[in-house]
Amino acid sequence: MPSIRKVLGVTFSLGLSVGVGVMAIVIAIVGPFQPPQLSVGTAMVASLLVALVLLRRKPNLDTRPLWRFGFLVFILFVAGNALTPRGINAPDGGSPVLIALLWVIAAAIAYLLTIAGGYIWIKNRVLG
Repeated sequence: MPSIRKVLGVTFSLGLSVGVGVMAIVIAIVGPFQPPQLSVGTAMVASLLVALVLLRRKPNLDTRPLWRFGFLVFILFVAGNALTPRGINAPDGGSPVLIALLWVIAAAIAYLLTIAGGYIWIKNRVLG
């Protein structure tokens, strides 16, 4: 079993990617006027569950790629919602399906660029 410090580090690094996406979907489904504890609590529980699954499979997981992944998902997700009229910034709270789709696309792009080594491939091939 990994240490509490490792679990918290992975949980907080996943909070930027998993947590933000789950929180935005909960806000879109329930509405922007629900208690903030509901969306934040759901986001932290989701991040903790994903962290526990990851650490169970890879106990020596390095958190640096997870932080890069999380920041990139966060930036792409915010940019996608800013460019979409039915995103999280819509007056009625936005479409939960569109918000979930933007989150999945942001996570897929971030995964390809960070975890799967796409950035290194681009650096070597294009900038080489």
